[in-house]
Amino acid sequence: MKLIKGIALVSAAGLLAACGSDDDDSGVSYPSTYQFESKVDAGESSVKFTGQATRQLLISEMKKAVKDAEVTNAELLSIFTDGTTALSSDVTGDIYGTGSGIGADVNVSAPDDFTLVQPDYGTIFNGENNDSSKAAGAVALDNKMAGCDNPLNNDQFIGWDMTGLLQECGQGFEEPAVLNGNDAPYSLMRAWITAAEDGYVDTSLGLDYAQLFQKFLLGAVTYSQTAQDYLKADKGLEKDNDELSAGNNTYTPLEHQWDEGFGYFGASLGYLNIADATINGGTYHDDVNGDTAIDLLFGEYNSGLAVYASKHDVMTKTTDLSNDIMSALLEGRQIIQNNFGTNPVNGEGYHVQLEAASDRVVAGMEKVLAVSVVKYINQTIDSLDAYVVGSEENSLTLLKNIAKYWSELKGFALGLQFAPTEKMTMTEAQQIDLHVKIGQSPIQKLEVEHGDKAAYIAELEAARTAVQEAFGFDAEAVTQWGRPDPQ
Repeated sequence: MKLIKGIALVSAAGLLAACGSDDDDSGVSYPSTYQFESKVDAGESSVKFTGQATRQLLISEMKKAVKDAEVTNAELLSIFTDGTTALSSDVTGDIYGTGSGIGADVNVSAPDDFTLVQPDYGTIFNGENNDSSKAAGAVALDNKMAGCDNPLNNDQFIGWDMTGLLQECGQGFEEPAVLNGNDAPYSLMRAWITAAEDGYVDTSLGLDYAQLFQKFLLGAVTYSQTAQDYLKADKGLEKDNDELSAGNNTYTPLEHQWDEGFGYFGASLGYLNIADATINGGTYHDDVNGDTAIDLLFGEYNSGLAVYASKHDVMTKTTDLSNDIMSALLEGRQIIQNNFGTNPVNGEGYHVQLEAASDRVVAGMEKVLAVSVVKYINQTIDSLDAYVVGSEENSLTLLKNIAKYWSELKGFALGLQFAPTEKMTMTEAQQIDLHVKIGQSPIQKLEVEHGDKAAYIAELEAARTAVQEAFGFDAEAVTQWGRPDPQ
């Protein structure tokens, strides 16, 4: 578990001064908070990941908006393709019809006695000054989808039949010459958005689009961007580290690449100092500077896979994902800081250390997805307990529960394919087989393919075993993940 677990709280100043250990034998001493001073501008931070923090908010917004019956299909699509531009209207109000003139409220509630620095998208979006200290500028999700922004690493898109669904990746980024698997993640989101026009839960198929959106985007955007772009050895980790980035910035291109990877993990600056049980209990804010104002763009809120890492560590009682990932992120950033003035050379010098830290981050995030798959397999199996195959008497509540848990399972399972090919824990063939077992619809599996609940449950259990064996999880322990503790 992370550093603070059931021990007395220390002062904010003490947290800032605390240093992590070099227990990974790297010999690198790094701080316990993700705060790094500019090597050129004394007293100024060199950390910035506002675009990534905003995309974490947009993923949450997609889940919220699809469940709002007043949001039209076109408006839902606009959140995906236009992002903050669609949510920051200063003339006619926002897509939720508040007419406030400042944009839609962010899908984050300030805890008692705290305020949000960015309570709405009008505050987050600033098209005239993208370098504002409190604005992220125009940010969307579609142009950061796996396959659109970076090529897929398998021969095909795994886990969903895309026959007749492919569309070219949208304008504003490099488009493929012909329709192919690289278009699939983007096209799948477009297809799901269209399907959700009739309601966010399709009980006839067992699909919950709110859950599919969120979980798939955590893989197809946040994990993919970290693994295949910002922290990739021959891409992000080859950026210059000998001079500041263009513009009025306080960081080098390499520092910024690493920070953007950190932003896609979703951790707050002080994540290492927050007990997993605190995050598991639903407390996500992290008032690093102690001003009682939570800055959503500058590392005072936990979101995305960082939240799941902490929750999973509490659930499994054996994993230490939150500490493993955050420690590697801090170590890698410190390595970059220590080597300011020297550009990395692939496979040489400090690039070797940096790649090792990156590998731990990427592998840890992949394991967060894998634990999620196991958890939601168990919860899907449990949700099927009262389901009667061939009956028209299955309640709406039951069908919605099945759709919810299965869609969480499916969304996370789809994300496993975005791991780097040469370091992927489950092979392409293993992932194809995993999705054959999970299916593309739980109701279709139950009613059409098998006509027997026990047969589908056996498939789900086999899928769980496949993940357990590939990742080396304890065979007995995985059967209980996500289930109530025995009394």
